[in-house]
Amino acid sequence: MIIKTKNRMSKIKRLENYSSERLILIIYRDYY
Repeated sequence: MIIKTKNRMSKIKRLENYSSERLILIIYRDYY
């Protein structure tokens, strides 16, 4: 159960990192 929760957390974390990276990339492209 704990492992499942941890796995889900890491998945969410990865998704957050990915989306924030995309956002930064888009903002960067718009800015320059």
